[in-house]
Amino acid sequence: NQCTTLFVFVGSLCLGEEHSNQHLPTRVRPCVVSQDCVVSQWSAWTRTQDGCVAVNGKVRAEVHQRKREVVRLQEGEGQLCPHLVELRQTTDKDQLQMCSNKYRWLASKWSPCVVTSDESSGPRLVEVGCGGGVQLRDVTCIATQSGKPVSHELCDSLEILPTVQRCEVACPRDCEVGTWGVWGPCKPIECPEYGDTLPQGYRERRRTIEVMSSEQGVDCPSIKEVQTCPQPTCYTWVEGLWTPCYLDPQVKRCGEGRKTRTVSCRSTLYGNIVDDSLCTRRQVKPLTEESCLLPCPFDCVLSPWSEWSPCSHSCSSLRQAALRQRNRTVIAPPGPGGHGCPDPDEMLQIEPCNTHSCYGYSWFTLPWQPCQVFHSTTNITTNTTSLPQFPLELELDMLGGDPEDVGDTKEDEEDEDAVYNSTVATCGDGEQEREVWCLEANDQSVPDWK
Repeated sequence: NQCTTLFVFVGSLCLGEEHSNQHLPTRVRPCVVSQDCVVSQWSAWTRTQDGCVAVNGKVRAEVHQRKREVVRLQEGEGQLCPHLVELRQTTDKDQLQMCSNKYRWLASKWSPCVVTSDESSGPRLVEVGCGGGVQLRDVTCIATQSGKPVSHELCDSLEILPTVQRCEVACPRDCEVGTWGVWGPCKPIECPEYGDTLPQGYRERRRTIEVMSSEQGVDCPSIKEVQTCPQPTCYTWVEGLWTPCYLDPQVKRCGEGRKTRTVSCRSTLYGNIVDDSLCTRRQVKPLTEESCLLPCPFDCVLSPWSEWSPCSHSCSSLRQAALRQRNRTVIAPPGPGGHGCPDPDEMLQIEPCNTHSCYGYSWFTLPWQPCQVFHSTTNITTNTTSLPQFPLELELDMLGGDPEDVGDTKEDEEDEDAVYNSTVATCGDGEQEREVWCLEANDQSVPDWK
């Protein structure tokens, strides 16, 4: 190394004996030789920031960098070191890719359903046992090709994935059903070949399930109800909707006109359309055409008929009549020469509804008992319940079949003299039992043959 510190010598002269004990002036002092700063060559360009073009056209610049190092520092009055880092930015859209092609969000799995609990030690997330809460997850911006995590800023122009969503853990919930619908037509069990009179038939009505029961909730009751009805018909007329009132073209613009509808004969047993002659044997065919009135400018103007009111009772008996009604009102009174308004009594209609009897039948099942294994010995015993007897008979298949009251059906015939001792099964094949009741509309039990 070149020495940069020099010593300068200065001569001294003794002035006399009286100065012999004094220090001599400094004869040597340090000094600095000036040198310029020396740096290395530039390194190669390296990319320090990825660039891309967002969907909205915003450009994220791509940045490259190169460096050089100091070989020797500047000394004295020498030249200072130049800059050691250079940056180069690329903002030309033609030279950059779309951000959506280079990067994407990667989401983790949703957490369990949690809620925030207020505790003395501070709020914390607790997993929900029953009810509502939220689920959380993390999102990470990654490079599409390599799959490696990158800065979230590179995905800022992309649509962010949700990190929170509502959730609910089902609580034990009982089944809920809607109200009964109207009774269907009185159907025969079978139609005789030669048109003999049928003394008795059946009709059905249904209700919908509004809320399904959960695993630990009460099961749904029957959604179909069947009852006997007199004088069923194998064939019945089905009436279509009336067409709008039409007039003779090029004759008049208002007044009396005609309207039509389709009327077809349908099998009540199978639902298909059959020849009209099968219906005319017992019923007169309804009208397919009738007169109607298109009001003229000075005629009384009436509103359309209102919807039918709800039926006053769900069924009919000698003590109560189920009725419904509808009405219409005068919108504009008649003018000179126009048709007058009908009497008030003619603007109110009342008709019977729910004309069926208040006695219907449906199956009601109790929950399944635990799975058991039965061991036979002797003398089977049966618990019986005394039930009221009714004179009306109803086929079981009208109720949709007798509900299965044994979970595992076996074809083996059991010995009637055997008695069964049951134990709760822990593995293997067993059987489950439940009670099945035939109920009336008032939820009173009746014999199964009902």
